[in-house]
Amino acid sequence: MQRVTVGRLSRPDRVPYADRSGASGVVAYAAGDGFIDLWFRDGGGYRYDATAPGQEHVAAMTRLAAAGEGLATYVNQHVRTNYARRLRRRGAVLRAAVNPLNGV
Repeated sequence: MQRVTVGRLSRPDRVPYADRSGASGVVAYAAGDGFIDLWFRDGGGYRYDATAPGQEHVAAMTRLAAAGEGLATYVNQHVRTNYARRLRRRGAVLRAAVNPLNGV
């Protein structure tokens, strides 16, 4: 697995997003059983799972991430701020924070 640097933080579990269009705000992702974590150009990271926005969206986002095309558009059109957790940086450790918009 490749090492990706997002902001000042480097993590071996992040897969670089292929970004076939060259204009995506998504730079990396990590997908697992029932979730996908996305990291954006601004350094922000978000977890999407069955609680928010739901398994159907997570499956679609995982397919798009693997294809390297359409992921940022999908997020903007279908899920926007409906994420399960915001991944915050504290030193070199990412910590999950509850989404204030949906209370999850």
